[in-house]
Amino acid sequence: MEESLKYFNGDDFRATTWMNKYALKDDFGNKLESSPKDMFKRLAKEFARIEEKYISLENRDNLKMKLSDYGYQRHDLDEEAIYSLFDDFRYIILGGSGLATIGSGQPVSASNCFVIASPEDSITGINKTSCEQQNLMKRRGGVGHDLSKIRPRGTKVNNSALTSSGVVPFMNLFSEATNTIAQEGRRGALMLSINIDHPDSPEFIKAKQDLTKVTGANISVKVTNEFMEAVQNDEDYILRYPIDADISNIDTNNMLFKYNTLVSYNYSIFHNEGDDEKEEIKTIYIKKVKAKEVWDSLMHCAWNTAEPGIMFEDTMVDYSPDGVYDKFRMVSTNPCGEIGMGPYDSCRLIHLNMSSFIDNPYTKDAKLNDYLLYKMSYEATRLADDLIDLEVEAIDRILDKVTKDEDAVEIELWSKIKDTTLSGRRAGLGFTALADAIAMLGLKFDSNKGLNMIRNIMRIIFKAELYCQIDMAITRGSFPDWDKHKEYKPSLEGELSGRNSFFQFLYDEFNEQVHKMYRFGRRNVSWSTVAPTGTVSILAGTSSGIEPVFMLYYSRRRKIMNDSETPDYIDKVGEKYKTFNVIHPLFQEWAEVQNPKYTMNYLANINPEELDKICKSSPWYGSTAPEIDWRQRIRIQGIVQKYTTHSISSTVNLPKETTLEEIADIYTEAWKTGNKGQTIYRDGSREGILNSVDSNEEGAEMCSGCPAPKRPKELVADYHTIKVKGETFIVLIGLYKDKPYEIFAFKPLINFKVEPHQGIITKVKKMHYKFESDYLEIPNLQLTSENEIEKSITLFGSMLLRHGIDIRYIIKTAQKINPIISSFSSAVCRILSKYRPNEITSQECPDCGGKLLHEAGCIRCLDCDYSQCL
Repeated sequence: MEESLKYFNGDDFRATTWMNKYALKDDFGNKLESSPKDMFKRLAKEFARIEEKYISLENRDNLKMKLSDYGYQRHDLDEEAIYSLFDDFRYIILGGSGLATIGSGQPVSASNCFVIASPEDSITGINKTSCEQQNLMKRRGGVGHDLSKIRPRGTKVNNSALTSSGVVPFMNLFSEATNTIAQEGRRGALMLSINIDHPDSPEFIKAKQDLTKVTGANISVKVTNEFMEAVQNDEDYILRYPIDADISNIDTNNMLFKYNTLVSYNYSIFHNEGDDEKEEIKTIYIKKVKAKEVWDSLMHCAWNTAEPGIMFEDTMVDYSPDGVYDKFRMVSTNPCGEIGMGPYDSCRLIHLNMSSFIDNPYTKDAKLNDYLLYKMSYEATRLADDLIDLEVEAIDRILDKVTKDEDAVEIELWSKIKDTTLSGRRAGLGFTALADAIAMLGLKFDSNKGLNMIRNIMRIIFKAELYCQIDMAITRGSFPDWDKHKEYKPSLEGELSGRNSFFQFLYDEFNEQVHKMYRFGRRNVSWSTVAPTGTVSILAGTSSGIEPVFMLYYSRRRKIMNDSETPDYIDKVGEKYKTFNVIHPLFQEWAEVQNPKYTMNYLANINPEELDKICKSSPWYGSTAPEIDWRQRIRIQGIVQKYTTHSISSTVNLPKETTLEEIADIYTEAWKTGNKGQTIYRDGSREGILNSVDSNEEGAEMCSGCPAPKRPKELVADYHTIKVKGETFIVLIGLYKDKPYEIFAFKPLINFKVEPHQGIITKVKKMHYKFESDYLEIPNLQLTSENEIEKSITLFGSMLLRHGIDIRYIIKTAQKINPIISSFSSAVCRILSKYRPNEITSQECPDCGGKLLHEAGCIRCLDCDYSQCL
């Protein structure tokens, strides 16, 4: 641990996260690596071995006229060169599965993401999918599959049940399978999807409104352009099963088809068998709905619980290089939504650290290093292809083991995955720290100048990727299933037209590369993405993926292990804690450039008011996740999507007050912009859903703008002392359901020292409250101060707290109080700042009880290394 701590400059959180998640261990759990340097040496050795294999096949002197300029002039990557790319998480960062498994020799996959076939419509088929899902999860993979083949509720079945129970009950089956695999330190991750055309899609949409259901899966609806247009025009829409059934010749205006009623429709198909004609009866199930009603339900559920997400299916297929191939075309995505794939395909993630491509950061001379970005994008594309070979080796180790175990299900499963991996060679190169890179240039992330810079960055990356794809096809060979005729249609004049929107975009904007690709092919069926990079971004000390920085700092409590420290907080069982600021590392780096005294230790221990002032002068200010305008956020995603072959994992974080109409606007704008999917998280959207209590009763929830819940006779209260400008103040915060409910604050007549602790505030009668604890008793809190302005501040503050007003706004207003009593208002604000509930989310980490952050379609803890992303 000591070497790891030294590597991360004393940052215990990052050192512990690396040690727990990625340090290589032996079969008994003993650590074989003591710092990330050991890990990078392990990785560099393995990648260098693959590079050496391909270098031995290359003869660049004979390929000068074929290769790109950089591809011809570049230096070979040996072990030392690859180590320099990885070390310090500087330029290229592997995804978590790669960091943990490559070079371990264990029968564990290096893939982050898998998609398996949709379960066939039978109990045997459903159980087979569940078995495949669990077998992949135990090898450390996240899994996605689609449920659209399962027949809808109410249709006939050939068993004692008579009618089908539909899709929703099986969602719980797959979810519980995930939860089972998630035990004993493993993290299961699952995506369940359904096509909007399926008659059970309205029930699927509502399935997670009860938060005790489907707890082990993310869910998304595959929405078509046809459905979206019906919503825009407020038209009827026909749900159907099978979802690919042709209903063009069915008169759905017939009285037979009533709204929201499943109806069977039989038709004949005739087959010629020799001289005979045989009739086959086919059955289609149809349900007519109002498109707007289904859409409104989808929007309400997203507003209420942040699920389901939406995949814009037509865009995912039409704007993808794999969309023209039956074998590789998207049927579902991985759990975070950034990799759409066909059945039994997988992908491995690798990321560029965008913060490393800015020269003279935080100064007026800051600029993007175009050449370095191009070079690293090219080399990372090459390493992403090497990673496929390393995964195939890992699959062979798995097959050796399961063959010895005579596990027929796993043998078949991994054989299919190996075949798809080799025939498509799917890669997943993305990036992290985009928001940091823009800030280092002195630009606001969501400004027009910021968006233009993002467009410039993405074009450089994409051009390097394209040239590397072609160069690798020349030196290593195209992916085996490459077929130029599936991608382009040639004309007599020598022009090409793309078979889908993606290939047409390539032809229009990268014409030179397209003609080379048409001649030589490319190495990977699809190659780029933007994944959630929660844990690896913690290690790199950067913002995550495409996301804005969530907050430049937040408060974290550390348990006190000795008596020499004075606690800021004592919990109900007497445990003592010290509160300190966790600072975004690159913000601290910027701050120290502005003023050398702004060291990490200095910023971690100053008061919130001073830290806020520093934040407001930084290039991140106004562009953090709670501040960024969602319209600009959608535009950023659209710019990045244009130059990305897979999809993007991104979560638009929204304030609690966001309306249903605004949620609908976000999804509609995302569709119109050309984004392949969208996820939102409205602050507090998972609170208080299961227990609806009349607001004027004890036990009611506090919510913004709602009537205040009735005060119980007794409230637990936190006792604080604080010194401002030489004056000591006592501040009592009464807690209702562990949230601030009321404030009492005053300056004591005599100075006495009482450590922070908890007591009870009792309402004796109207305007008469007393405080009692093990340390002291205050018989009448109303008599502790004669200053009417101070009394008014606490009275109005208490009223706002009871009605659920965001503490940030209460603090902002209180800070505008008359300067005569600035010490008093400052004391109150500094104590209230400890309770800001909307800094991250109100959900608790299942491992440590800390705060969870919803970001990039992923959930991670800010207090420990817990993450739902692999």
